[in-house]
Amino acid sequence: MRTVNELKMLARKFKRTDIGEIRISRDHKLEATSGYLWRRWREGDWMRFVGKADKGNWARGHTARDTMEALIGLVPLNGKVDGEGVVVDPGLRKLAELAAKSTESVRKATEHLEADGQIEILPPEDKGKPRRYRLLVPRATLDSMEGDTRGEGSLGGPPPGCQPLRAPTAPRLRWSSPSWARRREFELVPGRCVVRSTGASLHPEDREARSYVKRLGPHRGAVLDTLEAAGGELHLGDLCDALRRKRRRDLKRRILKPLEEAGIIECEGDVVRLVANWLAKLEEERERTGEIAQAEEQAEKHRKQRARYRERVEREKRGTPKASIDAVRRTEDIRKVRLREIRDEGERDRAPTPSAVEALVKKIMGQNERMRMGLLCAIALEEGLRWRDVPPAVRRMGYRTECFPEYADAEFIFAKEVAA
Repeated sequence: MRTVNELKMLARKFKRTDIGEIRISRDHKLEATSGYLWRRWREGDWMRFVGKADKGNWARGHTARDTMEALIGLVPLNGKVDGEGVVVDPGLRKLAELAAKSTESVRKATEHLEADGQIEILPPEDKGKPRRYRLLVPRATLDSMEGDTRGEGSLGGPPPGCQPLRAPTAPRLRWSSPSWARRREFELVPGRCVVRSTGASLHPEDREARSYVKRLGPHRGAVLDTLEAAGGELHLGDLCDALRRKRRRDLKRRILKPLEEAGIIECEGDVVRLVANWLAKLEEERERTGEIAQAEEQAEKHRKQRARYRERVEREKRGTPKASIDAVRRTEDIRKVRLREIRDEGERDRAPTPSAVEALVKKIMGQNERMRMGLLCAIALEEGLRWRDVPPAVRRMGYRTECFPEYADAEFIFAKEVAA
């Protein structure tokens, strides 16, 4: 029997990862499946990853590598083993945050992984839920786990050959940030007093000029994952073999040198090892290159997008209010009436000019040498006639018209000259 103070001393802060540890410790099949996925992920050739493209590409491969790592990391939390693998259901934005990539890059990476046969994209159950991803496991591997599944709370370890690998400790790294020149939504046409649109889709604030930011990148993150899995130290040749790279010189000069300059690794001859505080050094480098700030900005942007999406889904579930439907119907009725009036006015304009208008024009122009067209239309309105019938009647009767700039381009009608 323990006292209350002793129980308080044994208490610790709850962590979300504890749920995954408990789930995977009680389900041996899930544990063995997770171990197989981690092993395939570490042994995969991401340098020549093809996916749905025509040929391999190392940049595409390392983006897919980080996306796959994020998917496997979710297996202990909400993975469900079925007959073909294990199914997880993260949203695309959540997956982008875990992989430290943009949403569009992660969407393309999942399509490449599906084409490579590593995952299967499942449609969402309804519009308010995200897509699901099945991490495919060979049927023979699943069958070998059937007889070894232990119940909840049972003791005993997994069979030989199914020991789960530990997930990498290092966070996923982002690609370098490109530069851009100062851009505005509108600009002045050179040599003219005309403003035109640049066609640029801008951020809420105008995009100022930004310089290029060099970062370590996911391909150097793969080096850290490999060194950590090997115990923190590897020979340069073994590191090349693990990373599927052919040239030791290029690996040491191009890939390892930035890590060594950041103080994350140290090289003694052909031996590469992690320093004692390599995680702290890595965080300092991520802070310096703006990766942490960009991750926070991305999380805030996704939070607002999720709120707007949930609001739209709820609005669709509630349906359109009756008052809004009635307002739309009234608007449609008004539009139909107005269109009918426009058609009637057009038909009346095409109709022959009434003789009363021609008589009025002949009478007024017989009394004046010239008359402004607007004034003649006003006289026609006072007489109860339509003003729009006046200009056709003037032209049909053969009167000369002319516009004068000094009168703001007003149109004047001139009386016919009487033959001598």
